[in-house]
Amino acid sequence: MCCVVNVVNVIELKEIKLDKTTLKIKEKESASLIVKYNPSNATNKNVIWESSNKRVATVDQTGKIIGIKAGTTTIIVKTKDGKHVSNCKVTVEAISKKVTSVSLDKKELEIN
Repeated sequence: MCCVVNVVNVIELKEIKLDKTTLKIKEKESASLIVKYNPSNATNKNVIWESSNKRVATVDQTGKIIGIKAGTTTIIVKTKDGKHVSNCKVTVEAISKKVTSVSLDKKELEIN
C-alpha cells in the first residue's frame, strides 16, 4: 500500500485591519470595505462580516455595505475562529429631498 503525504507550510495570520475606520454614505448608497491581512500571504483568510445595526446599514460577505436609513452602525469583520477583529463606524445620511412646490395657507393678509 502507498500513501501520499502533502506537507503544507501554514502561515499564521497575525492581524486584520479594514482599509477605513470611518465611512459616510447616503441612504440607498453602497460602498465597500477591504480587509488587509498581516501577513498578506497568510494561509487562512476566511472572515465573517456583520453590521451592529442592520436597520441602518447591511453588509454582505464581500464587504459591500448598503445604507438603509439615517443613523450610525459599526461594520465588523472577524476571522471565523474569532481571534482577529476589525471594525468601521458607518454613518448613513438621509437623502435630501428636493422641494417641488410651495403653498401658503392664506391668499391675503392684512397687517396693521
